[in-house]
Amino acid sequence: MKHRTNNRTFPERFSVQEGISLQKDRAGNHQHMQTKLNTLLGAAISLLVTFGSIAILTAKANAADEFVADELLVGFQPGTRGAQAAGIRNGLGATSLKAWSQINAEHWHLPPGLGVAQAIQALAANPNVLYAEPNYIVHAVDLPNDPRLPELWGLHNFGHTGGTADADSDAPEAWQLPPGDGPVVVGVIDTGIDYNHEDLSGRIWSNPNEIPGNGIDDDANGYVDDVIGWDFINDDNDPTDDNSHGTHVSGTIGASGNNGIGVIGVAGLNPNVRLMPLKFLSANGWGSTADAISCITYAASFEDALGNKIVRITSNSWGGGGKSKTLENAIKNADALFVAAAGNDGTNTLHYPAAYAQANVVSVAATDAADALAWFSNYGIWVHVAAPGVSVLSATPNNGYGSKSGTSMATPHVSGVAALALSQNPALSIADLKAQILNNVDVLSALSGKVTTSGRLNARKTLGAPELPPDTTAPGAVADLAAAPVSPHAVTLTWTAPGDDGSIGAAYLCDIRYSMNPISTDADFAAAARVSGEPRPQAAGAAETFTVENLSDNRTWYFALKTIDEFGNTSPLSNLASAALPLADWWHIRLDWGYGVGNYTSLGVNSQWGWAVVYDDANAGMLMSAYHIAGTGYFNHQTVGSGGVGASLVYSPDETEVRVSHVSGTKLYFANRSTDGVWTSTQLESKDVYAGDTSIANDASGNPCISYCKTGRNLGLWYARRNGSTWTTQQIEKGARAYHNQLAVDPAGNPVIVYSDDLNRDGSLDALKVAWFDGAAWNISVVDTVASTFVTVACDLVTGNPPWRVPRAPTNCVSSSGPAPHGPLRKSWTPELRSPAVRSRMLRMAALSWLTVSRRCASPSAIPVPGSGRWK
Repeated sequence: MKHRTNNRTFPERFSVQEGISLQKDRAGNHQHMQTKLNTLLGAAISLLVTFGSIAILTAKANAADEFVADELLVGFQPGTRGAQAAGIRNGLGATSLKAWSQINAEHWHLPPGLGVAQAIQALAANPNVLYAEPNYIVHAVDLPNDPRLPELWGLHNFGHTGGTADADSDAPEAWQLPPGDGPVVVGVIDTGIDYNHEDLSGRIWSNPNEIPGNGIDDDANGYVDDVIGWDFINDDNDPTDDNSHGTHVSGTIGASGNNGIGVIGVAGLNPNVRLMPLKFLSANGWGSTADAISCITYAASFEDALGNKIVRITSNSWGGGGKSKTLENAIKNADALFVAAAGNDGTNTLHYPAAYAQANVVSVAATDAADALAWFSNYGIWVHVAAPGVSVLSATPNNGYGSKSGTSMATPHVSGVAALALSQNPALSIADLKAQILNNVDVLSALSGKVTTSGRLNARKTLGAPELPPDTTAPGAVADLAAAPVSPHAVTLTWTAPGDDGSIGAAYLCDIRYSMNPISTDADFAAAARVSGEPRPQAAGAAETFTVENLSDNRTWYFALKTIDEFGNTSPLSNLASAALPLADWWHIRLDWGYGVGNYTSLGVNSQWGWAVVYDDANAGMLMSAYHIAGTGYFNHQTVGSGGVGASLVYSPDETEVRVSHVSGTKLYFANRSTDGVWTSTQLESKDVYAGDTSIANDASGNPCISYCKTGRNLGLWYARRNGSTWTTQQIEKGARAYHNQLAVDPAGNPVIVYSDDLNRDGSLDALKVAWFDGAAWNISVVDTVASTFVTVACDLVTGNPPWRVPRAPTNCVSSSGPAPHGPLRKSWTPELRSPAVRSRMLRMAALSWLTVSRRCASPSAIPVPGSGRWK
């Protein structure tokens, strides 16, 4: 809220520093007053000038401090009142604008020609004046205008993403301080950076001693035209990111703030923080120790004219392999803070380079939005601090944005805070910089014994910033919400932005809900579904619009919204809007927006027309899910766990669970989603599992069973089954290269597995096999001697034999995936077979999708007949 006095605008919110008179908040990009302003010239003039015998704390002024050019605040000695005070004021030709008798102080307007500094000097000799000071301009604690800031729970969290309030790094509090003046270059040792990204292009370091494109090593450092860093994989001067990991990390460190687009990095409001792209990880995320060392030594080689290191922080979201003395020495000698990811194995096993016991290493674990240690995060006495690392939104290549999870995402939070602290105080030693971060964490019971500080990163404490000033005023209610259909599955909403404090300013986020029932009360609103991707609210009075998609057709939908400020204060419920959608034919939903769909996807459908999809996010190395509850018209995205290779999904027979098998690294996992929406994960195999297909099904008793392949000494086809709460594993065929396999269960509850193999052991798959359990033992036979990939099987429901019957029309769902940009993961279905024409088209589509089928036949020469005994 703002107050107006004498045509001057004064923000109500301001920052108070204990022991120092009121001073302005310098968060940057301020809106200046319309009245004439002035600045203190030079740091030698004090904010508060004291006179007489009573000593009052003084503080040095910053040259950027703003104040009203012709006004003064004057405090009098006890007993100096009335005519005596008026005489002092009249002696300067000043007039009184306001008097505060409670504190014996006045607000003066100075006569023309008398400056603030001159007036203060003139009053210094008067023993009746206790102090005189400028009328400083203070500013509202406005948050940056980056539209996706509310999604960055790791920076600011009041529970709006489903987590715990204040389970964050307190970035907005740190942003209250003025940006540091010291230049800071953060070396991002990773997969490179998309240095043309809209949120990063202005933050990339440039080598001042290299002339671009002249083909000459101008600075004689051994690298030609290394203007913006180096690619140590391809040994060239183009460290562009062909994976997305490095761009994502860089966005968290320093994506430009207050530019009205995308996201903001921890150091995104400090224009003096730059990112040096150092690429040593390839497109598939792999790199060598030698190339990592080259990145470190390259960054360490840059010095300014005084011999000071230019790169004093490197961000290292990578690790693995054995302990390397050469790498450790490179880190030790770099004279830079080495911020490193603790790893994602969920163990306390040492993970290098984060575990190197060097004084300049900071090892970082990951926390979630509830301030718990992330389930995948490594931990131990060798890990120093935790930071937000679950579902972290940041930049991705080609001006994209996406969420990733891992200690890789926690690490750049620490790197960004380190950059802010170093810019604030360039004289800090590396040891002091590390101590400043580790000594100012939020200590959490959930991290006790997990990291040495028992704490999660806190930017506010690290920089010595105050808490955000309190705010109890809620945004105003929307009164003109309107809804209009734009397709059988989409409605466009329009409304007028209400403001932040009542009808002033801009709120922090919107909460838009929809339902097939009217939303007339707060209880209705709480029960309604929430849309995803709501726009960030604009300033009060602005026209807002948003399209709600993926709605069920042929029904009426109701809409309402609330706005919320950065303290969690929520507006009253808006008016109710509704729209009737027409009947549609096919419905297509893009599920992978912002994600990198890999090679594995699996779909399950329940009897209530709900569905669930899991797929691997190739960019993040995570297993993702999209889950639809029948009748709601919306789906939820969730992170299932680390690693999504070979993902396979099935509903439990009672449809209370979604069950998934997948591989992470060389480990086999079973994950299940219960009706409360929570995923749990169980590790079934700890090593040697091949990173290829797995397949999951339910046996006759409703227990999950999984087929998969192992490598090494345990090479072969394997089968896992849960009986009650106990899992057992069994090798079906030793030596089989069952890289591609699928499992089905016949009507009697016996498992059937089709799988690939290399019969002549020449390194190439050349056979399709089947293994089936007859109730007593496993039987194995060769189906065909051709190269077999992406195999599939189903059991005839009449005979129990495992053939594929002639394709028939899907009555519910189809899913597919492919490489971007032409093959996004999609979900298609029709709610019902509404007409013969639609049914005919569906049959044609299904028939075209099948290339070959295999059936079991009666004899070697017989025509295929269901229930026969030979594969052909």
